[in-house]
Amino acid sequence: MATLARYRRVLLIGTLVLVGWGLAVGWLLRSAGDQMEAGQHELDRAREGATPASLLDPSTTDALERARGHFSSARRRLRNPLVLPLRVVPVVSRHLRSADAVLATTDGATASAMSGIERLAD
Repeated sequence: MATLARYRRVLLIGTLVLVGWGLAVGWLLRSAGDQMEAGQHELDRAREGATPASLLDPSTTDALERARGHFSSARRRLRNPLVLPLRVVPVVSRHLRSADAVLATTDGATASAMSGIERLAD
């Protein structure tokens, strides 16, 4: 009798831990997606009606900085230790690596754009 009760308790605790982990990972992935969209929105705002003169406007640099912040935040969420176990799941790991690569490239491109604008201002 005692072993059956213990088995049920262990099963219940294991299930609760697994459900909690799933919810946390779901939130992290959804939040990363939201941050990616917010960064893309900031880039679109910076690019909207862009002219050579508007590149020197401080609002353009501010928008690029905000976009870079969003992309960095999304990348941190994708690299969270709670998400690591998903990197061994064949299809999911491919998507996570792709999203991480896109974010790294976008972050680098945004930094390059900001550097170019700073050089243009000088």
